[in-house]
Amino acid sequence: MEKQIYNVTTLNQYIKNLIEGDFLLSNVLVKGEICNLNKHYTGHYYFSIKDEESKISCMMFSFNVRSLKFDLKNGDEVLINGHVSVYDKNGTYQLYAHKIEQYGKGKELLKLLELKKKLLEEGIFNLPKKEIPLFPKTIGIITSKTGAAVHDLIHTIQSRYNPKIYVFPCLVQGEGAPQSIINALKEALNYQLDTLIISRGGGANEDLMAFNNEELVRFVSTIEVPLITAVGHQIDSTLIDLVADYACITPTEAGIKATPNKDELLSYIKHLSNYSTQLMKNCLDRIKNRYLKSYSLIKTYNPLSLYQLKIKDVKNKQIRLNQLIININLSYRHRLETCLSSLRSLNPYQILDKGYSLVYLNDKIINKVSLLELGDELSLKMSDGTIKVKVIDK
Repeated sequence: MEKQIYNVTTLNQYIKNLIEGDFLLSNVLVKGEICNLNKHYTGHYYFSIKDEESKISCMMFSFNVRSLKFDLKNGDEVLINGHVSVYDKNGTYQLYAHKIEQYGKGKELLKLLELKKKLLEEGIFNLPKKEIPLFPKTIGIITSKTGAAVHDLIHTIQSRYNPKIYVFPCLVQGEGAPQSIINALKEALNYQLDTLIISRGGGANEDLMAFNNEELVRFVSTIEVPLITAVGHQIDSTLIDLVADYACITPTEAGIKATPNKDELLSYIKHLSNYSTQLMKNCLDRIKNRYLKSYSLIKTYNPLSLYQLKIKDVKNKQIRLNQLIININLSYRHRLETCLSSLRSLNPYQILDKGYSLVYLNDKIINKVSLLELGDELSLKMSDGTIKVKVIDK
């Protein structure tokens, strides 16, 4: 069998498709030491990571570089989250870095990813999302009582709409924050709320760890009130965002999502009013045109003449109907007389008028002499009555 011949591009592309099609290589965590770092003028980083025995080429695009929380340099021990692919122009494979953490902080990231995987497998992140009410009467806010987030959020809500606002203060960072948020949520659930918002201002990733707490995430997943999160981050999402019904970047965005804009509502109502007015005008115009058309027809066709024609037609039909009734009566009368005549001709007693009689013995008609005995008393029925006789001879 003759072997197929590939060109270089086709072979490199085939290898690239194999690697990119591997689910494991699409999201990997790799620990190693930074070396050969080149911070390109385009903003991209080109470097390698190594351990005691091996080395792999890496690159990080500029839009991911901007998310770095530290100054990357040669010799740093890091934990890289990214995917493996092939640069098919020169046939080399490399690790494309999405996130880079110093290894000490990377341990926390690893724990977070393991928790995320665990909760994902349990299906907590796939629970049905509840609709955020369009016109909430009451909104509950879970946030710090001293931060700017609560003021921004209340200002945004009140500038757009006028629901009743309840604030349930809590800690939003630190060791006690998860339990404090849970306690505030439990208190909020004692109120008749249409929408709940969990919010805080901006902060570093470390400050947001409270919102990755397993107990808090599980509790939030059980809440039946529609819930919006806004924990002040722009790049990474917290686990609480994944169980919320809607996740926002900022408190201001949360206020916008939770409420309608009263100015937009008034504008929309005005539009509907104008539209309804135009519809009514169009409807009245159609009715007016139909009236004018009907009036023109009335003038064209005199209703009195039409009435007289109808009366004449009714009278003619009445005459035909009366004649039909008479004909039917005559027909039925003739048929009745015919039947009566036939009935009379078939009447067995009619023959008695010609001199015949009927012989009865004990109310039974006798038609043979052999049925009689001497001395039998008989009844003879004639046309005008009955006589009694006795058999004296046969």
